[in-house]
Amino acid sequence: MTKGTINNAKAKQLFDLSGRVTLVTGGERGLGKAMAEAVAEFGSEVIINYPFPEEKPRAEETAHLISGLGVRTRIIQADVSRVEEVERMFRETQDVFGRIDILINNAGITSQPAWVHEMQVVDWDRVINVNLRGPFLCMKYALPFMMNQKHGCIINVSSVAALRAADSKFSSIANYSASKAGLLALTRQAATDYAAYGIRVNAVALGHHGSTELASEWRKRWSEKMLKEYAEKTSGRIPMGRRGREEEVKGLIVFLASEASSYITGQVIIQDGGLSLL
Repeated sequence: MTKGTINNAKAKQLFDLSGRVTLVTGGERGLGKAMAEAVAEFGSEVIINYPFPEEKPRAEETAHLISGLGVRTRIIQADVSRVEEVERMFRETQDVFGRIDILINNAGITSQPAWVHEMQVVDWDRVINVNLRGPFLCMKYALPFMMNQKHGCIINVSSVAALRAADSKFSSIANYSASKAGLLALTRQAATDYAAYGIRVNAVALGHHGSTELASEWRKRWSEKMLKEYAEKTSGRIPMGRRGREEEVKGLIVFLASEASSYITGQVIIQDGGLSLL
């Protein structure tokens, strides 16, 4: 090999996920689907979690797409906020795969934007339960697998809403922001506690991406005029001048899941087109 020539074999080995098993919560659509595709493209077997029975056709469609990449794929329905369903999901994972190497806590929801004094308690509880209790429960049941294996990787999907306040006119989402900020604290503590077991725990703080649960929730409640105004305002504030594309999370996820980031833990990597700089 001449000087300056890329050693493709070594480069590929850095990102190779062959023989690994990855569980992606909320993996049936949107960003979760892109993340599931990403790890599969680098050889990982994939478990696609979806929240409710009515999402099964979408999960099956995603699984069919991913299995076409030549990796074993399975779908498991479970509401990540319910302990008995999460416990069942990991029992099934044990029965089918016998291991779990990578956990991507992607499942997340929001509610109608509201200031704190106007927010319904049920909306606060629902968002915290899915966005913070959910990752906690999944980590609780995944970590014994990883401790036994003496290695593992957890990627928690947070948001720039954990790092900066939202625009009060459009998106005062204290419950969502609090849940995503709490997830960063959980990430750092778990990274510290489990590093000695060879387990890495990191988070990604995502900005405005193409089709998120946040956007879909607001679509149900806002007029087209408000949605258009919000999209224009948010895109205009992003230094790169546009929203992110779902497929743009792929490289980040593979990097954190693979040996390319073997000495990185407890970190928050921001992907937001520069929004958090302002």
